[in-house]
Amino acid sequence: MTAAGTGSSPVFVVGLPRSGTTLMAVCLDRHPDLDCGPETHLFPRLEALPDRALLDASTWPDVATTFVCSLATRGVPIHKTVGVGRDVIRAQLAARTPSVAALLEALVVPQAEAAGKSRWVEKTPRHQDSLALIRAEWPDAAIIHMVRDPRARAVSMARMPFGPDTQVINLVEDVRRDGSARTALDSDPRLLQVRLEDLVADPEGELRRICTFICVSFDPVMLAPSGSAAVGDQEWWKSGAQGPISADGSNRWQEAMEPAVQRFAALTCADQLRRYGYPGARMARQTMVVLPIGRDVIAAHEPLPLALALHDGVIGHADANTSSVIRRADAVVIWGRPGQLLPLHAGTPLGWPGVARLTSVLALRRLRRRPVWWVTQRTEHPRDVARAQERLFARVLRVLARQVTADALAERYRSTAPAAAGPQSSTV
Repeated sequence: MTAAGTGSSPVFVVGLPRSGTTLMAVCLDRHPDLDCGPETHLFPRLEALPDRALLDASTWPDVATTFVCSLATRGVPIHKTVGVGRDVIRAQLAARTPSVAALLEALVVPQAEAAGKSRWVEKTPRHQDSLALIRAEWPDAAIIHMVRDPRARAVSMARMPFGPDTQVINLVEDVRRDGSARTALDSDPRLLQVRLEDLVADPEGELRRICTFICVSFDPVMLAPSGSAAVGDQEWWKSGAQGPISADGSNRWQEAMEPAVQRFAALTCADQLRRYGYPGARMARQTMVVLPIGRDVIAAHEPLPLALALHDGVIGHADANTSSVIRRADAVVIWGRPGQLLPLHAGTPLGWPGVARLTSVLALRRLRRRPVWWVTQRTEHPRDVARAQERLFARVLRVLARQVTADALAERYRSTAPAAAGPQSSTV
C-alpha cells in the first residue's frame, strides 16, 4: 500500500449504501485534523441539471451560491446544519474560477475551518459512480472505497426507509452498481479498499492502515464513541456508527436471509464474493434467457429466479441480436402479451430481419427439444398491437413456445429441483 496525495489532500469515502461508509466517516471525523460533514450528493445533483449554466462565468457566483445552498440531507440544508452562512459560501465562490471543485469546497472548506480542522473529508456513497469526476477535479485526493458482504448489505438495505424492501432486488442492484464502477475502482492507484468486516474486527489495525494511506498519524480518539456532523439528527439508521465499534452483527444476515435467497445470492453475487474475499460463491450451471425484459424479470416475479437458483441457474443477458446466446441457453422465456413481445434494439422496435433471426433460433430450439416458454403476463415493455411484426411473432410463439403462467413456471423449477442443493444441476 502506498500513501495517497499529501497531508493536505482531501479524502473521499465512497461505496454502496449500507457498506460502512458512515462508520468510516465518523471515525475520520473524530480525528483532530479531519472534518467530515453530512452527505452532499453533489455529483448526482450536478448530473440532474439540464445544462451547465451553473458554471457560466456570467452568472458566477450567484447561481452557484443558490445551488450550493440547496444541497440538503433529508430536506435540511447542509450549510445550515454545519453552521456555514450563505454569505460565506458566496464569498468562497467569488474568490474562485467556476469549477465543480469550487462548488464543493465552498461548503466543506469553511465547515472544516469552523470545526478547527485542517483537512476536509466528503462522504456520499453514490459518489462511487463519479470516480472519474473526483479524480479530474482533485488529482491528489485519497479515495476510500468501503466494501461489505453483499448478502449483509441486502438485508440491511431492505430495512431502510429508502430503496427496495426486498433482499433479492437489493442483491441484483448491488451487482449492477458494483459492476458499473468496477473499471474506475480497479484502475485508480490512489484508492484504498476497506472491508467493513475487517474494520469492525480490528478497528485499530484498520484505522492505522487507513491513516498511513491518507498521510495522517493515527489518534486513539478515532476509536472513542462520540457524536459527529456526518450523522444528521433525522438519520436514525446511522446512529449506531457513533457508538462503540462492534463486530457482533457481522454475520447476522445468515439468520435474516432465507436459504433460497442465500443460494440466489451465492450465484448472482459470485464474482463479487470472490473479488472481495467472502466465502460461499457458487458456479452457475444453467442460464435462462428472458426476452424482452431480461433481468427485469427478477423485479417482475421473484419466485422464478429463486426457483431457478435451485438448479444453480441464473438469468442471463441477451437481446434479439445475440442469437448464439439464445441458442445456447438452457431455457428461453418470452415474457409479455401480444404487442410487447419483441425486444428493442438500440431503442427501436425489432424489424423484419431481426424477427426472422429470432424465429429461426426458436425454431431450432424446438427441433432440438430445448425449452421455450411463453409467459403471457403483461410487463412495462412498450406495447404496440398494430405492428405487423408483433402480430406475426405472437402467431410464431403459439406454435414454437409452451404457454405458461409465471407461477406455474416457477413451480415447475421448484418441483424438479435436486433433493439436495449439491453441485450438480438438472435440466428442466
